[in-house]
Amino acid sequence: MRLREIVIGVKLGALLPAAAQAHVSEQGFVLLLPTEVYTAAGVAAVTLTVLALFALPGGAVRGSLRTARLHRDTSSARSK
Repeated sequence: MRLREIVIGVKLGALLPAAAQAHVSEQGFVLLLPTEVYTAAGVAAVTLTVLALFALPGGAVRGSLRTARLHRDTSSARSK
């Protein structure tokens, strides 16, 4: 019974407002990503993709973008 009272007391104590204890780092380490490199690479990839679509013959583009059937419907074959 004593353990139950302790647990209830801890839970009720957690609900009481108190000042937040925080810490700060005076010499924070910040690792910046080279976003200009990523942006340039993304622009180059999109540009090369558009140029490749213009350079390829229409049949090749249509063939590569056609839909593919992922599942064969066998329900009609089973019902016969």
